[in-house]
Amino acid sequence: MFWRSWNKADRTLLLAAVIFFLALALVIAYPKSLLARGFLACSEAALVGGIADWFAVTALFKKPLGFPWHTALLPRRRESFIEASVTLVQKEFFSRRKIFQALQHIDLAARLIDYLRREAVQERLVSQFLHYVRSFAMHIDREQQAKAFADEMRSELKKTRPEEMFSLIGRWMRDDERDHVLVARAAQFFAEKVADPGFSKKVEEVLFSYAKENAKNAWDRLLLGIGQMTDVVNFADLAQLVRHQALYVLTELMEKDSALQKEFLALCYAKAEELCTDQDFCDFSLELRDALLAGLPLEEAIERSLAFVQKHFFLMRRTRGLDVVLPMLRENFSAVLVEELRRTLVLVGEDEKMQRAIDRLLYDLAARSALAGQDLVAVIVRDVLSRLTDEQLNHLVYDKVEPDLLWIRMNGSIVGAGIGLIIFVLLQLVH
Repeated sequence: MFWRSWNKADRTLLLAAVIFFLALALVIAYPKSLLARGFLACSEAALVGGIADWFAVTALFKKPLGFPWHTALLPRRRESFIEASVTLVQKEFFSRRKIFQALQHIDLAARLIDYLRREAVQERLVSQFLHYVRSFAMHIDREQQAKAFADEMRSELKKTRPEEMFSLIGRWMRDDERDHVLVARAAQFFAEKVADPGFSKKVEEVLFSYAKENAKNAWDRLLLGIGQMTDVVNFADLAQLVRHQALYVLTELMEKDSALQKEFLALCYAKAEELCTDQDFCDFSLELRDALLAGLPLEEAIERSLAFVQKHFFLMRRTRGLDVVLPMLRENFSAVLVEELRRTLVLVGEDEKMQRAIDRLLYDLAARSALAGQDLVAVIVRDVLSRLTDEQLNHLVYDKVEPDLLWIRMNGSIVGAGIGLIIFVLLQLVH
């Protein structure tokens, strides 16, 4: 068991010692034997070479046999060794030239796109994004954010001229034929009011009041009374006629793309354009805009909206009804984000100019990060090596070069035996 714990250099040295004593015994037994004396010279030189190399290798890490002079070199020079290791790692392994050479052979944009195309990565990114959204929403200052949003809205709205606003409203109304829908719904609303039987009575009262107010003298009032008595002037029939005509007009306005509906919309757009060119109307619109912006409680409305979002979408997990809505909302929102991410990756994959721009950006970030990491690497290496004890530092170095050190010791015995043989032969030739 003790023999097995030795390394091959120790075994070689022990073997050289055994052979030396064996050769010494042969010389004592046969003092005149040339072969025995030659064998002793070789074994003696092998033993001396092995011991010398053992001493030299051991002196790098320890004090062999307690010898104090110029031994235990690594523990004594640990600070120099640490600084040399730091310089080696920082200047050689992480040099500017090697970093740039390594990065130039990597297609960073393609690797990034391939990485982002993985479904697991996309789901993880979306989940992390939603986590950030929730964290942001829970920690925002509602009052401060509401004021900032309100100020921004007022600032943007004050930059808008009346003609620009009407133009935007007109384009929005024309999109998807919203103007037709609005006119049809308005006509339907008024048609329901006109279809009410009480509408005729109200119209009759209005007509009678109008006729009575315009009867300025006694003669007019006399004629009006005679007309009513003789049924020449019948306000009830006139009211029914107005009601019937109004229903006819409103019904035609409700029909999509009817002639009356198109004419009505064209007239509205034409009048809107005329109003936009009227300076008095523009001044009135600006005054009305400023008054509305000053009077609208935007801060309060935005703050209440933020409070509602925080309460119902980020805090109340098991509120009645929301325990079903929230998972569905999160799932749908996640699906939208994943789809948009995939579309973005497809567009980037087809745009070579964009890929080159991304590659330059990533190359610049990676190069700058690597160069900035030189100092960090130096700090890490210095800190790790400084924490090691002398014994740990010896093992760290010895374990990396152990085979070579063992062969150095073995070579000492082998070379020593060869040199001993040569010296013995030369001595015999001289004698």
